[in-house]
Amino acid sequence: MNRIRIWLSHPSLPVITVILALGLTLPSLWNGFNGDDIRHRNILLSDTPMSVRFMSALNLFCFTEKYEFVGQETTWRIRNAKKFGGIPWWSPEDLKLCFFRPLTSITHWLDYQFWPNTPTLMHLQSLMWFGMLVFLVSLFYRRILGVKWVAGLAALFFAFDPAHGMPAGWLANRNALIAGVFGVLCLIVHDYWKQKGWRFGYLLGPLCFALTLLSAEAGIAIGAYLLSYTLFLEQGSIRKRLTHLIPYALVFIPWALTYVLLDCGARNIFFYTDPLKEPLLYLKAIFFRAPVYLLGQWTLPIGFHHFNWPSIVHRAGLIFSTLLVFMLIPLIRKDRTAQFLTLGMFLSLLPICAVIPGDRNLLFVGLGAMGLLAQWINWMIHTGWNVPSHFWRFVSRIVIVIFILIHGLIHPILLPKASRGAALMDAGIKRAAESLPPDSKTESWTFILTNNPIYFFFVSSIIGQRVNQGQFTPFLVLSSGNHAVTYTRKDVYTIDVQSYNGSLTDLDNRLISNAYAMEPGQIVRLNHAVVKVLDVRNGLPSRVQFKFNFPLDDPSFLWFRWESGIYVPFTPPGVGETVTIEGSTFPVG
Repeated sequence: MNRIRIWLSHPSLPVITVILALGLTLPSLWNGFNGDDIRHRNILLSDTPMSVRFMSALNLFCFTEKYEFVGQETTWRIRNAKKFGGIPWWSPEDLKLCFFRPLTSITHWLDYQFWPNTPTLMHLQSLMWFGMLVFLVSLFYRRILGVKWVAGLAALFFAFDPAHGMPAGWLANRNALIAGVFGVLCLIVHDYWKQKGWRFGYLLGPLCFALTLLSAEAGIAIGAYLLSYTLFLEQGSIRKRLTHLIPYALVFIPWALTYVLLDCGARNIFFYTDPLKEPLLYLKAIFFRAPVYLLGQWTLPIGFHHFNWPSIVHRAGLIFSTLLVFMLIPLIRKDRTAQFLTLGMFLSLLPICAVIPGDRNLLFVGLGAMGLLAQWINWMIHTGWNVPSHFWRFVSRIVIVIFILIHGLIHPILLPKASRGAALMDAGIKRAAESLPPDSKTESWTFILTNNPIYFFFVSSIIGQRVNQGQFTPFLVLSSGNHAVTYTRKDVYTIDVQSYNGSLTDLDNRLISNAYAMEPGQIVRLNHAVVKVLDVRNGLPSRVQFKFNFPLDDPSFLWFRWESGIYVPFTPPGVGETVTIEGSTFPVG
């Protein structure tokens, strides 16, 4: 045990931790371009003048809104997207997904100035940001946790966390790493300012906070740690301590005003909940998403399991979160550093609860959680066995051993694959895309898909890939999600589609915007069919009727259903016949 402590206390451990983290994520160098990277590439390699291209680069993360930069105008036409299948027929027509990340955008612009056709070097830049983040986190823990071996253990837990694999390995997710670098640097500078009286920190801390906000919205979480630091680690009256946050407020307010004036944010997108425009829905989202995030942070990655079994994962998260709080209470009651880390961890959950759960969102939550875990282990070794409750000591011993195995042994094994996550996801989408025939040069086709697990991945993304390849076949999707669906053919032109256990969308249990609510009798007109909503469940269509312009057996309609990660040919039922297709699950392997 002493040897382990000596090794974890070694002055070179921060550098060793960086080397280990980079070694485990090295496979991401060969990820290539995935998902949003293709869109960024199209923008940054456009034929417009460099000045115009640079201004467009500042808006790389604006996906669905009309905007104007130096005479360039991009318009997202929702109705047209519905007609060719780019978005599902049940989507509202008022969508917005636009993020203000100019600092991150500049790093992508630089990639395309120096090595536009060498994605390996672009990924190398991302790994450099990841290495800087791990190094700064190591320094942060040494300052905050005090005991060197505890700080070293926390740094290793943070570095090995597979939740960081996607940001490290997906170019479009680099924003989280950059925000993390400047955010942790902000906390280090702030601590040095308060502990050593370093007056330059009064300016440098807010500057770092500004840089993290300009890198990604997730940087707001640093404000949570600053507030927690002020409440638990500073001395003096509460009023005087809170005045130390004024410089950060002077940074946050103009950033927030700029964000609002540029009309950035998300609206009526199924994987985002707008806290300002739908506060009640957001509060509900906190209840459903925070436990899932805690489960994924402290145990094993949640991956895409919450897509297939959202209720089960949520219940597991509630049970685990209750158990976690129960076990941490004795430590939190006695230790102010633990109080700082705990409040910072919980408050940093609030921004990401606006987003559907995903491991890649956990970077700032992990900053507090891994420090708290290492401190808890140290406290258990020296003090925890004195807690009067025999039940608490019994449960804590078991849980501590499990946590050490998970974060010290299992997570380092999972991290290399996690860093390949974007490429593996892209490979799954490509596999599904390749199961569909390429465009015909002599015939005009429409693909009719009876079902799929998640529309965004296995329809919208496939359409995007095909368009980049010069293929423009329209798609029409009848249903999406993991509920069994029946298809009843009424006549030559008409088919009824019904789900008895949920909706025909993949939005069940997603806490979607109220704008998605539909009513019986509602009509949606598409290119080749008119959709009539016959019944709804919780505001989502559960039974609809598709009336096509041509017979269902028309040779221009190519029918497919989802099976084992690909689309296979499907024959629509005869008139008066009914077929049932089981729900389609997300391929999580």
